[in-house]
Amino acid sequence: MAETGKLRMMLVDDSSETREYLRKLLQFESHIQIVGMAANGRDAVTMALEVKPDLILMDINMPVMDGISAAEIIFRELPSVRVVMMSVQSEMAYLRRAMQVGAREFLIKPFTHDELLNILGEVSNLTPAPQQIVEAAQISGVGAQQVHREKRATLVSVFSPRGGAGCSTLAINLAVALVGQRQARVLLVDGNLRFGAIDAMLNLQITRSISDVVSSLEDADGDLLHSVTLPHTTGIRLLAAPPRPEEADLITAENLKRVVAIARQRYDYVVVDVGCRLDDKALSFLDAANCTFVLLTPDIPAIKNVRLFLEVAHDLEYDLDSIFLVLNRANPRGGINAEAIQRHLKLPIIASVPNSPRVVQAAINRGVPLILYEREVNKEMPVTRQLLTLVDRIPQPGEVDLEPTIEPETEGVPERVFSTRTRQRERRKGFLGRIFGQGD
Repeated sequence: MAETGKLRMMLVDDSSETREYLRKLLQFESHIQIVGMAANGRDAVTMALEVKPDLILMDINMPVMDGISAAEIIFRELPSVRVVMMSVQSEMAYLRRAMQVGAREFLIKPFTHDELLNILGEVSNLTPAPQQIVEAAQISGVGAQQVHREKRATLVSVFSPRGGAGCSTLAINLAVALVGQRQARVLLVDGNLRFGAIDAMLNLQITRSISDVVSSLEDADGDLLHSVTLPHTTGIRLLAAPPRPEEADLITAENLKRVVAIARQRYDYVVVDVGCRLDDKALSFLDAANCTFVLLTPDIPAIKNVRLFLEVAHDLEYDLDSIFLVLNRANPRGGINAEAIQRHLKLPIIASVPNSPRVVQAAINRGVPLILYEREVNKEMPVTRQLLTLVDRIPQPGEVDLEPTIEPETEGVPERVFSTRTRQRERRKGFLGRIFGQGD
């Protein structure tokens, strides 16, 4: 940024109406200064070299020179500039080309004022790209062992073996709380691939979804994944479920494992709304989770299903210490109390979220996270207090070694290590095969 502390921006679009619209959107933002506007890529290159902006908001399809070609030239001369691409088209080919030349974000037209400001805020605070970090480390003499280590995101799964328990609400609010309490980069994944609704609950319009990532998995990386996610004003990013139910059939458990692996290198926390289905796709999230919040309601069917899930979790050799029971819609005047449920399940309930149907429904219908909405309507915030206690159970991100590893021979390996590898191979089997010990 300039010494004035303002973000110096250029606007590039072949439509004079769009340029003027963007200028008016940003003119009342005290931290932003518009230092130039251009109508095509060639003029943008000339202007950028002259005014040296901090950030360029640039359309892709323009006459004389397109935005991607212009960005490529600008990056060669001004490597520190940030570029956000705009387009009315959301095809992955555009996203990939934009990311390859160095663009840090991608906005689909039309977008709202809040979406624009959220993207600009993220981009202006971005750390250097991974390649820049490696080059800087080589120049300063930092050892290769340090360069090839990076944080690995904590994956949080939210699951209930019975539908309607509130998984989406809990996942949303955990993600928002992690951003607020830990100032972290948080990705929220809608794992209900057939009928996910987190986009509606956050008042977001689906322009991109997990289907776009899966269609380009061969050369997908963290930046491409990030460009497919939807930004929210709270700072979280949403990887939305497919826009149509039938698209869920095109996504496999192996696809989801790859998506999770990419996400864990790009974010600090990945929060997944697994939903209530227990199949291979759900297990791809549960297998990778560092902790799992299991929701239940105070009724016999819900308690029965949770007991069955815990038996399955034991058979799959999940760490039960990382599975946390959350009683939702707790009502002291009716239903089964937490103490009785704990005695039956032989696992503690770490939080009892009070039954507040009016507040919860109002937050959902307004597209506002519950912990933000309740702060406005109920100063005591009984639901929010319980939700925030759950954040303390979520472990901090860890480190992983990015150097490629070679699987050693099993001969001479201690039985404990060999059995661990055997379990890992077992996890690649289908759900029934894993339960009954059958192969593929």
